[in-house]
Amino acid sequence: MGDRKYRKSKTRTVNRDFLIITNGARSEKVYFELLGKKSIYRVKVEFYDGDTLNLVRHAIKVKDGANQVWCVFDIDSTPKEKTINDAISLAKNNDINLAYSNPSFEIFLICHFQEPKRGMSQKEQINLLTSLIQKTNPNMIYKKGDYEMTSKIFIPRYKTAYEISKKGYENYTKEYRNMSYPIWKFEASSNVFSLIDALNLDNKKY
Repeated sequence: MGDRKYRKSKTRTVNRDFLIITNGARSEKVYFELLGKKSIYRVKVEFYDGDTLNLVRHAIKVKDGANQVWCVFDIDSTPKEKTINDAISLAKNNDINLAYSNPSFEIFLICHFQEPKRGMSQKEQINLLTSLIQKTNPNMIYKKGDYEMTSKIFIPRYKTAYEISKKGYENYTKEYRNMSYPIWKFEASSNVFSLIDALNLDNKKY
């Protein structure tokens, strides 16, 4: 009987660590902690108090071999165009991903119901969210970072937010296709849908 040769299969350990760093202490942190439970990855959400550029610098220091690292920020937290451009360049050179909302995360939350309008003040965004929430929950008002509200109202609608925010973002990229990345001009928009894509939700096998 001849010798039998066996090929040893190499098992590869996939790094499941997925790090999200945000300068939004309430709404963003709670939202992604809840949404991360649907991910195939082991999602950690960290708050860091800094503008976009310092957020990226911090991410570089703490990424420690994570499968993916994302910085989540609002445009209104970084008013200077140069700071945003520097953050984009630094992130690109260090394999850090960026997810923004302009001007604030409430724009992305509005996408869970409808397309946001341009030119809304922060107060108008909050009032609109309360109005939209009360259509099905009359006694509930919008509160930043409210765990029950986020779990009950927003997370079940994340696919709607994905579609609406992606459509709005794509419209802007067509409009500015011959220019550099002017996300500070993408009023009432969010590319958080790209982070949702990366999280690979609802496909957990363990």
